[in-house]
Amino acid sequence: MQRFGDYLFDASSMDLKESLDNIFEDDIESCCDYKIFNRGYEYFESGLVEYASIEKANNLIQASVNGSYEYEVEIYQHEDKIYGTCSCPYGGAVCKHIIAVLLHVVDEGIDNIPVQKVIKVTAKEEDVTLDAHLKQLSKSELIKLVKKYIPDDFVLQLQNKKTDKKDALVIFQRVEKKINGFFNDHELLYEPSVMEDALLKQLKKLSGFENIIAEEIGKLFVSIMEKVDSAFDEGYLYIDDYYGDGYFESSDFNQLVIDYTSHLPIEQKIKYLEKLDDTLLQMSYTTFEEIAVLMPSSINPPESSQLCDYLLTNEQMLSDSLLSRLYNNIEKKLADDQKERLLLKLSGINQNHFISLIKLLMGQSRYSEAYEHIEQYLDGSNGYVNEEMLDYYLDLCIKTNGNINNVARKVIDLKPDKAILLKVKNYNLQDISHFEQVLKKRNAYDLLSYYEDENRLQDALDLIKNNLFYDDMVFQFYKKYKKQFKEEAQAYFLKRLEENLENAGNSNYARIAETISQLRQINQSMANKLLTDIRINYKRRRNLIQMLSRF
Repeated sequence: MQRFGDYLFDASSMDLKESLDNIFEDDIESCCDYKIFNRGYEYFESGLVEYASIEKANNLIQASVNGSYEYEVEIYQHEDKIYGTCSCPYGGAVCKHIIAVLLHVVDEGIDNIPVQKVIKVTAKEEDVTLDAHLKQLSKSELIKLVKKYIPDDFVLQLQNKKTDKKDALVIFQRVEKKINGFFNDHELLYEPSVMEDALLKQLKKLSGFENIIAEEIGKLFVSIMEKVDSAFDEGYLYIDDYYGDGYFESSDFNQLVIDYTSHLPIEQKIKYLEKLDDTLLQMSYTTFEEIAVLMPSSINPPESSQLCDYLLTNEQMLSDSLLSRLYNNIEKKLADDQKERLLLKLSGINQNHFISLIKLLMGQSRYSEAYEHIEQYLDGSNGYVNEEMLDYYLDLCIKTNGNINNVARKVIDLKPDKAILLKVKNYNLQDISHFEQVLKKRNAYDLLSYYEDENRLQDALDLIKNNLFYDDMVFQFYKKYKKQFKEEAQAYFLKRLEENLENAGNSNYARIAETISQLRQINQSMANKLLTDIRINYKRRRNLIQMLSRF
């Protein structure tokens, strides 16, 4: 099973231990931002790597780093790449704790990292152990155990299911009155998260009433959605603080609506979905758009035939948006002519439906029709175009003997990125320089990545020299290819040092330190001379001198 981690290095062997035996400090510095490397180096030098061990069975290293808290780090290999994960909350790429562990491994030597023996307990073995324990309990002990851990919400739901309609309505009216009062409470309306908690607390009191007072609960959900939308118009339920801004949202509320809908009989369910769809179409904001996304999940598999009959019978009276949202629920029940009719109707509001139409036509070898549909669609499009659609456009051009050069130009203009450029290249056009020029003007970063993937490093260097990139990107390029372009890299590093020495501040000092580090790897004598000059001429910049202390 592959974990989700941050890429560190290419592996030199299928064995992690052998791969890490060929890793050095310069390699570690190359896999992250210099500030992160510097902080990781400080953690390593301070002895904050508590332990590290090799788990051979899973081809990984486990370690613990004692920072603000104790964080768990794993270095592992998947196929021909080495990755790192950490339990810390850092939101960037490789963190300082991973760097500290790597430096510890290199310093200790991989052969001196202890091997950990792992006793694996499978999920099946855990189930067997639990089953054995539960079977030896008496009935009264099992009841006591269940009552100890059963959620309060579940108990309330059981109680509500046994309530008669008259009492259920009394409880509902209290809840409704309380919720309506929330939207007149100006203090609450300025606290979106508090409002969400208050709403959910009240709505949970209705759990179990779905089959007793279904109509009343459904109307209440719609009323809440409309009141929230109106509150937005009046400037309420809006979040604006240090961390950003945004409107009230509640996935829990959205799920409650869908759970309620799922319990309705199919006829009521379809009518309620129509009501929800109509309500969503009237909304000025997208707060409840998740409900639209979840609508298909409210249809239980045995209900798909009834749903299909209803949608086909009432197709002209239903909104295209509702048909679009429920199309996938009925697709397998439809004949090809029915699919084509609905997809033609829905293609204008959903690109995925349009792609399904193209697939349907191609499956029937109706290539010319499919090609014409895509031509018309793209001519009328002024926004995002799905990459899959462009793939079919190129493929259909070949199948219909169209002008692949013109189509390829149109495709790269619509979506100028590396993936499209690679596809166009595969058609063996005589000259793809036009397509590269489009990327150079509109997406130079992807063109640079393309040149690197194609090992066209001289073209990549020429692109870098065009002043199309921020300095951090240029630095990363020369950091990666300093050995291939030693002269250009050295000139760039010297210029970068000069520019950053003109200004004080830790961000400038960090750039000076990381630049010196790279320069040392291609011209150590020059770097040492510069270090000496900096220490003499800038000795009053204590933070800078501290950052350079490891050299």
